[in-house]
Amino acid sequence: MDLGWPEVLLILVVVLIVFGVGKLPQAAAQLGKGIREFRKAQRGDYDEGATETADEAVVHAAAGSSVLTANEKPPMVVSAGMAGAAAVVEVGRQPVPLPPLTIVAKAGSGGSISPSGAVKIEHGADQVFDLRPDLGFHLVGLAVDSDQVGPLRSYAFKNVMSDHVISASFAINTYEVETSAGEGGIISPSGVLKVDHGGSVAFAIKPAVGYGIGELILDGAPVRAASDYSLEQVTEDHKIEVNFKGPRTVMSEVMLELEGIAGAGKSAKEIGNAVGHIKRGLEAGVWVSEVRLAPRVGNRVFEENKRAVKSLHKLANAKNAPGAIKSICGAAGRILVNANKSLAEVRLEDATAYAGTSEKVDRAIQRGKEESVLAQSCAKADKGCAAIDHYSKARQFAQQAIQRGNT
Repeated sequence: MDLGWPEVLLILVVVLIVFGVGKLPQAAAQLGKGIREFRKAQRGDYDEGATETADEAVVHAAAGSSVLTANEKPPMVVSAGMAGAAAVVEVGRQPVPLPPLTIVAKAGSGGSISPSGAVKIEHGADQVFDLRPDLGFHLVGLAVDSDQVGPLRSYAFKNVMSDHVISASFAINTYEVETSAGEGGIISPSGVLKVDHGGSVAFAIKPAVGYGIGELILDGAPVRAASDYSLEQVTEDHKIEVNFKGPRTVMSEVMLELEGIAGAGKSAKEIGNAVGHIKRGLEAGVWVSEVRLAPRVGNRVFEENKRAVKSLHKLANAKNAPGAIKSICGAAGRILVNANKSLAEVRLEDATAYAGTSEKVDRAIQRGKEESVLAQSCAKADKGCAAIDHYSKARQFAQQAIQRGNT
């Protein structure tokens, strides 16, 4: 059905009466829209699936899925801006910053990470973290969001768009202390030891029977030789070596020292006599090893040492002898007595292996021990020659026990 001008004029009059003059433009627009829809329906080209017309354009918000008409303001439009700039949300025409992101930075004991804690960061920004181990510690691991990225001293996040966690782990430095002992004794603990930074380690040094501590060497340099030694506040690797020396080496050292002070004068003769006796006692055929003498001719060493001690004792107590000479000779005599003690102890130690085989063996071992006790008493009384005589007898009784034990 077509509308003519009379009908249209009638409709306008009714609208004017109902809405008034002020609403006439809006009413006209709605009327025009209704007429167009009516005509489209008459033509049959109306699209029932369409929900929007040119007059009802749809505005989609970038941050959501709301559908709005052109006559309404969008509730939210997202504007990211340039890379590195703060992201904002535009509500109408007013921008609102997005909440900052968080990087949680943490470090285990033994070091630190900077900055630390919950670090706030804007979308798209960069952030660098520095890691520093404490003194005596080192960095062993660095994890970002549970992924290991290696022990790095610095790590940088680029163009951050999400929260992260970065964590560092540290460990104390450890050092190696290597120890070794030569023939004639042990050092305990031995081998290669692991010591933490700033830690300490104590060593016990024990010579075998007949031996004494010769030299204690730390990292190539000699240090005080004693039965115990400690390393304090370890901050680097170390190497400890200990050498032992038996009676033969001790006698050789005494002889060399005396030769160095022989010189001239009244003391030269006595020193020369002592050197000669020691040298005869060191002849190769008399010794089996550093601490053992040949069974049949071993007593010669005791005899030669006793004569040497006699000459040294005379010089040590001479009224006119220089003080340095007296001191050196007195010390040399005591060292020779101790060397003879070692020779007797070694042979008594060998004899104990035959203890219990017979009464004669046990009696000989007991006599040897008694002679050794007497010798020690004489040595304390500064009676060097008598002490050497008793040590010689102690060795002879030990030799008898060994011979009887073998028969």
